[in-house]
Amino acid sequence: MGNYTKVKSKFIREKIKKVNWKRDRDYIDTLIFIEDIITGKQKMSWMGSFRWNGAKKSYPKEYKAIYEELQPKEFARIHKQEVKEIAREKREEVRWKKEERLEEEKDRKDWIKAGGKS
Repeated sequence: MGNYTKVKSKFIREKIKKVNWKRDRDYIDTLIFIEDIITGKQKMSWMGSFRWNGAKKSYPKEYKAIYEELQPKEFARIHKQEVKEIAREKREEVRWKKEERLEEEKDRKDWIKAGGKS
C-alpha cells in the first residue's frame, strides 16, 4: 500500500507511531484503505466493497474514529441513521416476541380445549 507519510488522519499517524512495521503493517494498510475510501482517493469496486465491509467489521472503533475525524458531518448523519435503525429493529424485536407469546398462549388454550393437558 505505502504512502505512510501522506496519511491525513491524525488517528492513523498516532497508530503508526505505536505499532511494529513488520507485525502490524497490514493493520495500518487497512486503516489507510479506510481513509482512502472516506476521502474519495479510492473508488469502490466490487473487491473494494468486499474489503470495505470486512474492514468496518474487523475494526469498528478505528473506522468510526477515522470517519468522524475526516468527515464529521457525514459521520454524524450516518450515525443518526444507524441509531434510528437500531431503535426500529429493537421495536420490531419486541413486537415479534409479543406476537410469539400471544400465539403460543393461543395454541396452549386450543390444546387444552382439545383435551390435552398443560
